[in-house]
Amino acid sequence: MQLRIKGWLFILLLSLFSAGAEPSPCRYPVGPAPDLPVGAEVGKLAPDFTLRDLSSGEPVSLSQLRGCVVLLEFWASWCSACRSSIPYVEGLATRYRAQGLVTVRVSLDREAKRAVGFLSALGVKEGMALWGPLDQVMDVVRLYHVVAIPRVFLLDREGVVRFSGHPSQLLSGLIEPLLGS
Repeated sequence: MQLRIKGWLFILLLSLFSAGAEPSPCRYPVGPAPDLPVGAEVGKLAPDFTLRDLSSGEPVSLSQLRGCVVLLEFWASWCSACRSSIPYVEGLATRYRAQGLVTVRVSLDREAKRAVGFLSALGVKEGMALWGPLDQVMDVVRLYHVVAIPRVFLLDREGVVRFSGHPSQLLSGLIEPLLGS
């Protein structure tokens, strides 16, 4: 009897806590992946990759975010242009998070602690930062044909690249139509 009461109490507490939780922005229904060629170019299905989340250490694959509009940013702590662009991207991330924009930052730093310190110093709170051994990160850089940083890619809910370029070229007018779909 006492075990049954504890079980019901646990379920009650769990439902109370989850009732106030904000639903994940990635819970939009999506069909099968579009039958498109894979590539980093606009109109192609973004290449999938897996790196570690800097805060949790857990592996994160880009394909896990299907259903979200994803802002994928390549950066490094040693990049002076990134110091200017990351706050701009953070502003977009904050503005559109509730509508389903997820920011994924891929660090090109050799050491995770440098990446963490850099983002912390800039006050970055939105999205997730991914990192891995340099050879793994460079494989992702090659997949996306990143020749200079900072570089961003905007992916629609199906994972199709809709924008590729410098963060300063990414305007609200490109993001908002994707969030409304």
